[in-house]
Amino acid sequence: MKKTLLSTAILLSVFVLQAQDIQFSFNNPMTTNDGVSDFYEVDVMIQTINASGSFKLGSGQLYFNYNTDAFGEDVVQNNKIEVTFPNAEGYVCGQQIDAAPANIYSWFTLNDNTASRVSWAFSQAFSSSTFASDNIDATPKMLCHIKIEFAVVSEDPMFMFEDGASFDDQFFTACGPDPGGLFDSADCANFAGTQLLNDTFDSSMAVLSVDANAITDVSVYPNPIKNEVNVNIDANCTYTIFDINGKQIRSGDLTIGTNTIDMAFAQNGVYFLKLIASNKTLIEKIVKI
Repeated sequence: MKKTLLSTAILLSVFVLQAQDIQFSFNNPMTTNDGVSDFYEVDVMIQTINASGSFKLGSGQLYFNYNTDAFGEDVVQNNKIEVTFPNAEGYVCGQQIDAAPANIYSWFTLNDNTASRVSWAFSQAFSSSTFASDNIDATPKMLCHIKIEFAVVSEDPMFMFEDGASFDDQFFTACGPDPGGLFDSADCANFAGTQLLNDTFDSSMAVLSVDANAITDVSVYPNPIKNEVNVNIDANCTYTIFDINGKQIRSGDLTIGTNTIDMAFAQNGVYFLKLIASNKTLIEKIVKI
């Protein structure tokens, strides 16, 4: 009898530890321009709520609705949307195992669910034993970054989670084996994770704010450049310059009017100047000769 009670207590304890409530939300909505097209961009966030602890994330799937007046229909088929998760910027889906630069998550799938809804899914490539720490807790984490091209930039860029019915409860804790080796592949058939049944969705932070200080006019000259680049801008902003490989080489602040950035130290080649003022981001290509 004591053994039965002990076993029941252990099972209940395991259930409680695995009963996480998770919430999905958005953060950092912005419009950007690459010199040709306009885009809406936003981060997808994940966290536990209701003091439900932490866990290692396994596979998952999300659904998003969008305004077809702003973005058109079937954005996947028409190559108008991309989902990214740079490891260097701390996105969960870009996380690597502890022992080597190998991505925990793989098999990313993006599909047109309807003409105005997309689904995005991912699976787990390496076992939960290959990363020691829980990667989801009560602090909001960036799961992925969404970039969708405008068809009509003046239209409202409505973007929101789809929830209810078959759209809920599509996430799992990490599968094993665990304990296991430093490079074990995920074996979800024999060491399955636990389905997370209490997810909620908050789309409120996907809305772009209106800010009188947003960038509306900028000129970058001369281009090509030799040693200096001038940036004339109508809003105070921050800037970052990246090389062709995405490495940051310079950053700082710019004020309204004409600013001069020294590029004498840089080798000849192609660079990208990223300007951010409130919710507005612009990227300009610079060629140094």
